[in-house]
Amino acid sequence: MFKNLLLKIPVVLLAVFVGLCSCDSRKYKNDLLKESITKYKDSLEPIELVQYIPEYDIITETDTLLSNGYNIKIKTYTDMSNSVLQSFKTDSESVKLYFREVVSDVTVFKNDKLIFNQRFNNQFFSNNLGSINAQDLDYINNDVYIEELKSLETNKVVLVTSRCVPRTHNCPEYIITIDENGRFNVNEIDRNART
Repeated sequence: MFKNLLLKIPVVLLAVFVGLCSCDSRKYKNDLLKESITKYKDSLEPIELVQYIPEYDIITETDTLLSNGYNIKIKTYTDMSNSVLQSFKTDSESVKLYFREVVSDVTVFKNDKLIFNQRFNNQFFSNNLGSINAQDLDYINNDVYIEELKSLETNKVVLVTSRCVPRTHNCPEYIITIDENGRFNVNEIDRNART
């Protein structure tokens, strides 16, 4: 039995020797490709892309005369000096998107008498909404429009506007009601309420 064991030892040693010699730690094509791509990405400086949205100044003016004596003038324009920055990175790019603030100047007359003159911007909403925090500066104001039917039914000017965080679905809407003396209320529209 000991002789059989002595004959098997060289065979086992030969198998171990051949196994060790065949492990030459070569890299396969996939490993070489991944390593090459990683080295290439590391050697590149990220490209910085900067974009302003909108690129140019946009101005719209509305002058509405209602049958109940109200004259509403709305001038909406792009504030070229204030914007909200959103940035993100990909493998080879650093992207900075500047979303410019939209400002609306609203002037309301009742029977040719000026009763309301306000600029709707982030400062207006900061001053007139109860819960304001630092994240509110991430919002961009949108266009203001007149709810003509409600304005005629209530004998008040009813305006609707919204503010959005760019590239999200976070866009609360607001109703701004102005009475004949120029007093106004700003209320967020509850999207969960039944109409």
